[in-house]
Amino acid sequence: MANICVWMKTIHKDNNFVRPSYPLSHENKIEQGGQHSVFESYGRFQLDDEGRPLTQVRFEQLRNGSKVGQATTNCFALMPGKNLHLISASPSADE
Repeated sequence: MANICVWMKTIHKDNNFVRPSYPLSHENKIEQGGQHSVFESYGRFQLDDEGRPLTQVRFEQLRNGSKVGQATTNCFALMPGKNLHLISASPSADE
């Protein structure tokens, strides 16, 4: 397994109840290596100064420990998008 990030960017949006028309939105992203975006409509902040560090911390938390693997199988239960936990790796047929 490669230890690469699968999260390309995260976007957090929220509303300011005092100024509802003010767009509270912050985004954090990496330049390469990512495959998915995460959007959270309630970023849990009311001011821009609060939103920037919260978005950065959330993005780092999403990337922490991300791993990607590749395998071939004919098992229907392991369809694309399934998450699974590997206990040990077995040798491939090529080896």
